[in-house]
Amino acid sequence: MSKILLILIALLFILACTPPEKNMRERYVNDNPELKSDIKKAILEGDVIVGMTKEQVYASWATPIFKGEKREKGSTYEYWTYPNVKNSPFVNIYFADDFVVKIEKTDKEPLIK
Repeated sequence: MSKILLILIALLFILACTPPEKNMRERYVNDNPELKSDIKKAILEGDVIVGMTKEQVYASWATPIFKGEKREKGSTYEYWTYPNVKNSPFVNIYFADDFVVKIEKTDKEPLIK
């Protein structure tokens, strides 16, 4: 019985981290015609680039597996961690004032509490 529960939990975890379907990304782009062409292209391709807002990142990659904060050079950045994207075990997306300022590939698993 415990194996079944573990499998169900793992399946729910995987589904929660699955990027939005292509038609969902297309719908977001169609509903937001003011998007800059590079942002529009990134979302349609299921990518994230510097300059995107949190909403746009969510439209492209859905819910992160972890959200945290990091202090660096006197500034505090919010970051979101995604698994298995951009040919990396994990990717951290750093935000300043709601905009992506840094995309970091990493092998380090987030410290999920």
